[in-house]
Amino acid sequence: MKDRDLRARMNAATKAAFDRDARIHEKPVSKLELKAREKRRATPASQNNLTPDGFDVQAVNEAVESENERRIHIIQKRLNRQKDKARNDFTRSR
Repeated sequence: MKDRDLRARMNAATKAAFDRDARIHEKPVSKLELKAREKRRATPASQNNLTPDGFDVQAVNEAVESENERRIHIIQKRLNRQKDKARNDFTRSR
């Protein structure tokens, strides 16, 4: 019984990982998008007060910034993977 539960949990985790990987790589990436997202990064601004505008506003802003940073990381990773790939493949084929 426990082996069956463990196997089911392991299969679910594997499926979730494959789904997450497919979702991440479904969109094409470009250097132009990377530069636009890096420009849109929030710059720290000094404030005199320490009270936020509200929990909901703060939560939404954090979610948007988190998504932007995640996408920047994915784009950088994918572009670095392709960097000099054609040259390396060409020299390997010689």
